[in-house]
Amino acid sequence: MPEGSRWPRISIVTPSFNQSRFLEETIRSVLLQGYPDLEYIIIDGGSTDGSIALIKRYEPWLRYWVSERDTGQSHAINKGFGKASGTIYAWLNSDDFYMRGILREVATEIAKPRGLVIGDIVYVDEGSRMGPTTRTNLNPGGPRRSVLRNYPIDNLKHSQAAMFWTRAVHLATQPLGEHLHYVMDFDFLLRAVAEGTQPRLVHSLWSAFRRHPGSKGCSRSARCNLEAARLFWHLAQKQEFRAWGCLRLARLHLGYYWKKRAMSSAERSDYLCALLWVAGTIFVRPTLGSIRSTAVGFLRAANGIRATDDARWPVKRRPN
Repeated sequence: MPEGSRWPRISIVTPSFNQSRFLEETIRSVLLQGYPDLEYIIIDGGSTDGSIALIKRYEPWLRYWVSERDTGQSHAINKGFGKASGTIYAWLNSDDFYMRGILREVATEIAKPRGLVIGDIVYVDEGSRMGPTTRTNLNPGGPRRSVLRNYPIDNLKHSQAAMFWTRAVHLATQPLGEHLHYVMDFDFLLRAVAEGTQPRLVHSLWSAFRRHPGSKGCSRSARCNLEAARLFWHLAQKQEFRAWGCLRLARLHLGYYWKKRAMSSAERSDYLCALLWVAGTIFVRPTLGSIRSTAVGFLRAANGIRATDDARWPVKRRPN
């Protein structure tokens, strides 16, 4: 550490299932950090695509790894943290990667009295070509839109791949909810803050979040919105959360879910079903902006234009 004390041990867990295409880049981004006290754990869900051979190649530098069936990503992450002995925790999905030399900065920043730090991320595509950098903003709408009573936070996009926290925060918050498959990171963050942890936002580029057709966020984004709606409905009934703020976000994500289902039905030329989903979207979010965006999306889908067809960014190669 800069003041002369020992660097704290950082425990990083990577859950993986059939991600051999990207897994090696993830592993190398962790192991090549040059951090003096690193504990790296990989929990594989029983891959059949060559991931096991790849993991074995790096086995000498791993604290622990296993390949066996599990009940989902949250279960795998919890199993990994059960093997961890560090004072700083994080998980990195098997299609994301860290920027060079960020763990020393993480250890320095988290030493300040907060217990949880979140850096910035950059979006990358399948070829690791960089797109826009995203700065974490936990409450773009201001304190009045917060879902928590003790801290202003309402934004689901919080750069999980660049989030680190202390062992004390982890023990106080309890494990990830294994019933969740898409928004377990946001649920964990909310529960940590509800317990008194105040996140520290560090505007430094720490990690890359990969967008590709096989990722859960891209291929099953409608299910993500539905799970988010259920999460906020559940949180609205808890005393430490603001019911109105949670119900507002539950309605927002339910509207997104119905809108995406409408687009999916239109792409399949099932126009009657699509119109029913559109009607549901307008019922949940009867605003001019919502109606306009839903109508435009429906027409685009009906003409065979997928939402991702024009989602391109200027290409910037990751530095070697």
